[in-house]
Amino acid sequence: AHAGNAFIKMAYEWDWPGAQAAIDRALQLAPSNAKCVRRAGLLAANQGRFDEALALVRKSIELDPLVTAGYNNLAHVLTAAGKFEEAKAAACHILSLSPVQPGAHSIIARCLRRQEAEQVLEKYIEDYRDLMAVQIAGIYARRGNADEAFSWLEHAYEVRDGGLSEMLGEPLFAGLHDDPRWPKFLEKMGLPSASHSIIGV
Repeated sequence: AHAGNAFIKMAYEWDWPGAQAAIDRALQLAPSNAKCVRRAGLLAANQGRFDEALALVRKSIELDPLVTAGYNNLAHVLTAAGKFEEAKAAACHILSLSPVQPGAHSIIARCLRRQEAEQVLEKYIEDYRDLMAVQIAGIYARRGNADEAFSWLEHAYEVRDGGLSEMLGEPLFAGLHDDPRWPKFLEKMGLPSASHSIIGV
Protein backbone atom coordinates (compact mmCIF):
# COMPACT_ATOMS: atom_id res chain seq x y z
CA ALA A 1 0.00 0.00 0.00
CA HIS A 2 2.79 2.42 0.88
CA ALA A 3 4.66 1.66 -2.37
CA GLY A 4 1.49 2.29 -4.37
CA ASN A 5 0.88 5.53 -2.51
CA ALA A 6 4.45 6.60 -3.22
CA PHE A 7 3.96 6.00 -6.95
CA ILE A 8 0.75 8.06 -7.03
CA LYS A 9 2.39 10.94 -5.17
CA MET A 10 5.41 10.79 -7.49
CA ALA A 11 3.85 10.25 -10.91
CA TYR A 12 0.57 12.13 -10.63
CA GLU A 13 0.61 14.46 -7.63
CA TRP A 14 4.30 15.43 -7.97
CA ASP A 15 4.51 15.45 -4.20
CA TRP A 16 8.18 14.53 -3.81
CA PRO A 17 8.48 14.74 0.00
CA GLY A 18 5.26 12.75 0.34
CA ALA A 19 6.50 10.15 -2.13
CA GLN A 20 9.82 9.83 -0.28
CA ALA A 21 8.08 9.44 3.07
CA ALA A 22 5.79 6.75 1.65
CA ILE A 23 8.59 4.78 0.01
CA ASP A 24 10.77 5.03 3.12
CA ARG A 25 7.91 3.58 5.14
CA ALA A 26 7.37 0.84 2.55
CA LEU A 27 11.05 -0.15 2.71
CA GLN A 28 10.97 -0.09 6.49
CA LEU A 29 8.10 -2.57 6.48
CA ALA A 30 9.32 -4.73 3.59
CA PRO A 31 13.01 -4.15 2.78
CA SER A 32 13.19 -7.24 0.55
CA ASN A 33 10.03 -6.52 -1.42
CA ALA A 34 11.06 -6.11 -5.06
CA LYS A 35 8.26 -3.67 -5.87
CA CYS A 36 9.16 -1.40 -2.95
CA VAL A 37 12.84 -1.43 -3.89
CA ARG A 38 11.96 -0.81 -7.54
CA ARG A 39 9.74 2.16 -6.68
CA ALA A 40 12.50 3.57 -4.47
CA GLY A 41 14.87 3.35 -7.42
CA LEU A 42 12.43 5.11 -9.72
CA LEU A 43 11.90 7.89 -7.20
CA ALA A 44 15.66 8.34 -6.80
CA ALA A 45 16.10 8.55 -10.58
CA ASN A 46 13.28 11.06 -10.97
CA GLN A 47 15.02 13.34 -8.47
CA GLY A 48 18.39 13.05 -10.19
CA ARG A 49 20.03 10.56 -7.80
CA PHE A 50 21.12 8.21 -10.58
CA ASP A 51 23.82 6.17 -8.85
CA GLU A 52 21.43 5.35 -6.03
CA ALA A 53 18.71 4.60 -8.57
CA LEU A 54 20.83 2.11 -10.51
CA ALA A 55 21.79 0.27 -7.33
CA LEU A 56 18.18 0.03 -6.17
CA VAL A 57 16.79 -1.06 -9.53
CA ARG A 58 19.44 -3.74 -9.93
CA LYS A 59 18.68 -4.95 -6.42
CA SER A 60 14.98 -5.20 -7.31
CA ILE A 61 15.85 -7.38 -10.30
CA GLU A 62 17.93 -9.65 -8.08
CA LEU A 63 14.93 -9.99 -5.77
CA ASP A 64 12.50 -10.77 -8.60
CA PRO A 65 14.25 -11.42 -11.94
CA LEU A 66 11.13 -12.48 -13.87
CA VAL A 67 9.15 -9.25 -13.50
CA THR A 68 9.42 -6.95 -16.52
CA ALA A 69 8.91 -3.79 -14.44
CA GLY A 70 12.40 -4.14 -12.97
CA TYR A 71 14.03 -4.24 -16.39
CA ASN A 72 11.78 -1.39 -17.54
CA ASN A 73 13.03 0.79 -14.70
CA LEU A 74 16.59 -0.32 -15.38
CA ALA A 75 16.25 0.67 -19.03
CA HIS A 76 14.92 4.10 -18.07
CA VAL A 77 17.70 4.76 -15.57
CA LEU A 78 20.36 3.58 -18.03
CA THR A 79 18.89 5.92 -20.63
CA ALA A 80 19.14 8.76 -18.12
CA ALA A 81 22.76 7.74 -17.58
CA GLY A 82 23.44 8.00 -21.30
CA LYS A 83 24.19 4.26 -21.49
CA PHE A 84 22.04 3.70 -24.55
CA GLU A 85 23.36 0.30 -25.62
CA GLU A 86 22.77 -1.12 -22.14
CA ALA A 87 19.35 0.53 -22.06
CA LYS A 88 18.45 -0.99 -25.42
CA ALA A 89 19.62 -4.41 -24.22
CA ALA A 90 17.42 -4.11 -21.14
CA ALA A 91 14.46 -3.07 -23.30
CA CYS A 92 15.02 -6.02 -25.63
CA HIS A 93 15.08 -8.31 -22.61
CA ILE A 94 11.70 -6.88 -21.58
CA LEU A 95 10.29 -7.79 -24.98
CA SER A 96 11.69 -11.31 -24.69
CA LEU A 97 9.70 -11.69 -21.46
CA SER A 98 6.58 -9.91 -22.69
CA PRO A 99 6.28 -8.77 -26.34
CA VAL A 100 3.44 -6.30 -25.65
CA GLN A 101 5.36 -3.56 -23.84
CA PRO A 102 4.97 -0.06 -25.40
CA GLY A 103 7.46 1.40 -22.94
CA ALA A 104 10.19 -0.94 -24.15
CA HIS A 105 9.56 0.04 -27.76
CA SER A 106 9.75 3.71 -26.74
CA ILE A 107 13.14 3.18 -25.11
CA ILE A 108 14.48 1.39 -28.17
CA ALA A 109 13.16 4.19 -30.39
CA ARG A 110 15.23 6.75 -28.48
CA CYS A 111 18.38 4.96 -29.60
CA LEU A 112 17.46 4.85 -33.28
CA ARG A 113 18.69 6.97 -36.17
CA ARG A 114 17.16 10.36 -37.04
CA GLN A 115 15.00 9.08 -39.92
CA GLU A 116 13.42 6.42 -37.74
CA ALA A 117 12.94 8.98 -34.97
CA GLU A 118 11.00 11.18 -37.42
CA GLN A 119 8.57 8.33 -38.05
CA VAL A 120 8.19 7.75 -34.33
CA LEU A 121 7.46 11.45 -33.76
CA GLU A 122 4.76 11.54 -36.43
CA LYS A 123 3.15 8.46 -34.90
CA TYR A 124 3.25 9.92 -31.39
CA ILE A 125 1.67 13.22 -32.45
CA GLU A 126 -1.01 11.52 -34.52
CA ASP A 127 -2.05 8.84 -32.04
CA TYR A 128 -0.71 9.72 -28.59
CA ARG A 129 -0.53 13.51 -28.24
CA ASP A 130 -2.07 13.41 -24.76
CA LEU A 131 -0.52 10.13 -23.63
CA MET A 132 3.06 10.75 -24.81
CA ALA A 133 3.40 14.53 -24.70
CA VAL A 134 6.63 14.26 -22.70
CA GLN A 135 8.20 11.98 -25.30
CA ILE A 136 7.19 14.39 -28.06
CA ALA A 137 8.73 17.27 -26.10
CA GLY A 138 11.90 15.24 -25.69
CA ILE A 139 12.25 14.61 -29.41
CA TYR A 140 11.85 18.32 -30.17
CA ALA A 141 14.37 19.13 -27.44
CA ARG A 142 16.84 16.68 -28.96
CA ARG A 143 16.43 18.44 -32.31
CA GLY A 144 17.25 21.77 -30.70
CA ASN A 145 13.72 23.14 -31.12
CA ALA A 146 13.32 24.54 -27.61
CA ASP A 147 10.11 26.44 -28.31
CA GLU A 148 8.27 23.31 -29.48
CA ALA A 149 9.79 21.32 -26.64
CA PHE A 150 8.52 23.72 -23.99
CA SER A 151 5.17 23.96 -25.73
CA TRP A 152 4.78 20.19 -25.46
CA LEU A 153 6.03 20.22 -21.86
CA GLU A 154 3.31 22.72 -21.03
CA HIS A 155 0.79 20.48 -22.78
CA ALA A 156 2.08 17.53 -20.76
CA TYR A 157 1.59 19.59 -17.60
CA GLU A 158 -1.98 20.46 -18.59
CA VAL A 159 -2.94 16.82 -19.19
CA ARG A 160 -1.04 15.66 -16.06
CA ASP A 161 1.27 13.40 -18.06
CA GLY A 162 2.89 11.01 -15.58
CA GLY A 163 6.05 11.04 -17.69
CA LEU A 164 6.86 14.51 -16.35
CA SER A 165 7.93 12.89 -13.10
CA GLU A 166 10.89 11.42 -15.02
CA MET A 167 11.97 14.58 -16.86
CA LEU A 168 14.95 15.36 -14.60
CA GLY A 169 16.68 12.17 -15.70
CA GLU A 170 15.70 12.33 -19.36
CA PRO A 171 18.81 12.92 -21.54
CA LEU A 172 16.70 14.20 -24.42
CA PHE A 173 16.13 17.36 -22.37
CA ALA A 174 19.84 18.03 -21.79
CA GLY A 175 19.80 20.78 -24.42
CA LEU A 176 17.16 22.68 -22.46
CA HIS A 177 19.11 22.91 -19.21
CA ASP A 178 20.62 26.30 -20.04
CA ASP A 179 17.30 27.75 -21.17
CA PRO A 180 15.82 30.10 -18.53
CA ARG A 181 12.48 28.33 -18.97
CA TRP A 182 13.95 25.04 -17.71
CA PRO A 183 14.46 25.95 -14.01
CA LYS A 184 11.09 27.71 -14.00
CA PHE A 185 9.37 24.59 -15.27
CA LEU A 186 11.22 22.40 -12.76
CA GLU A 187 10.13 24.76 -10.01
CA LYS A 188 6.53 24.44 -11.17
CA MET A 189 6.96 20.67 -10.98
CA GLY A 190 8.49 20.89 -7.51
CA LEU A 191 11.74 19.33 -8.76
CA PRO A 192 15.25 20.49 -7.79
CA SER A 193 16.55 22.87 -10.45
CA ALA A 194 20.17 22.83 -9.29
CA SER A 195 20.71 19.14 -10.03
CA HIS A 196 20.42 18.80 -13.78
CA SER A 197 23.50 16.77 -14.62
CA ILE A 198 23.08 13.40 -16.27
CA ILE A 199 25.60 10.73 -15.38
CA GLY A 200 27.49 9.24 -18.27
CA VAL A 201 26.86 12.24 -20.53
